[in-house]
Amino acid sequence: MRNAHRGWRYKLWQKAVLQLGEYKCHLCSATTNLTVDHIKPIVTHPELAYDVKNGRILCDKCRIDDMLKSWQNHKFKTPKGKTKTKEEINENS
Repeated sequence: MRNAHRGWRYKLWQKAVLQLGEYKCHLCSATTNLTVDHIKPIVTHPELAYDVKNGRILCDKCRIDDMLKSWQNHKFKTPKGKTKTKEEINENS
């Protein structure tokens, strides 16, 4: 699953999510600088990697804001589902 974003299945999933979301940011309805994002990360939910319902469209600004919010809320999960704080992650780096 590590390089899933490079394969043809990912490209099909990405296109399906874009079509379903009408090529608009899920949060602000922007139509430029769009990225397809997994709602539940594939690191913790590999079975949802190609599930269109697990995809959303974000513009660059909303994607960065969403990532920063995740960092601030300490929403990090290991592949086994254990929550880690920023401090614990930085200790292992």
